[in-house]
Amino acid sequence: MLRNKTLKVVNLRKKLRRINVLVKILEKKSTKEVFSKVTKRYHYITEYVAGDETGIIPLVVWNKSNDLQLGKTYLLKDVDITFYNGIPKIIVRDDSLVMPADQDIDFSKINTG
Repeated sequence: MLRNKTLKVVNLRKKLRRINVLVKILEKKSTKEVFSKVTKRYHYITEYVAGDETGIIPLVVWNKSNDLQLGKTYLLKDVDITFYNGIPKIIVRDDSLVMPADQDIDFSKINTG
């Protein structure tokens, strides 16, 4: 079962729900306000680029007021993987846990190719 296992970016190539992943924040892209047809209210989403030694991936954080810090490594628990235009993205939902990681991912070990 994937729920308690921490996956690598290379394993995030299909739709997944409620998984754990350890990533370093490489870049902050933007924060936007979006209207959800599902909830009928506005939400803030912040987009990042994150990675580990197996690759990089877009990371989308919903409604979290505490920004993730560039260069920090985080353990993301109960996140989803969705696809937008064929590209996988990590989705940090309102009920996902974002915790500073015990171990750091070294910049030099991140696979950006």
